[in-house]
Amino acid sequence: MGVQKETALQNQIRLAVSKWCPGVTLFRNHCGALLDNRNRMVRFGLAPGSADLIGIRRKDGKFISIEIKLPGEKPRADQINWMRKIEDWGGLATVVTSVEQAVKFCNQD
Repeated sequence: MGVQKETALQNQIRLAVSKWCPGVTLFRNHCGALLDNRNRMVRFGLAPGSADLIGIRRKDGKFISIEIKLPGEKPRADQINWMRKIEDWGGLATVVTSVEQAVKFCNQD
């Protein structure tokens, strides 16, 4: 089984941001749920709808939230709510479909 297209894009974005966005550190935010060995549901990740990549921009201490979608895909309602919360709290949040969009977003003033 190969790497999914969105995962490949995410990896490309992480590499590009580390190269072209000095002072920006991004982390993969694994979100989901699974059954443990006692058949109990265990949820993981920051919160429902939290973005694929989260991080910080050193120059101003801004929290960064990047949701990655393939071209033509749209964010879910819980993802839109997450982005609104981040922006309301003074952070930066976006949806990107390309490496170029992510680099431009991380370098914005």
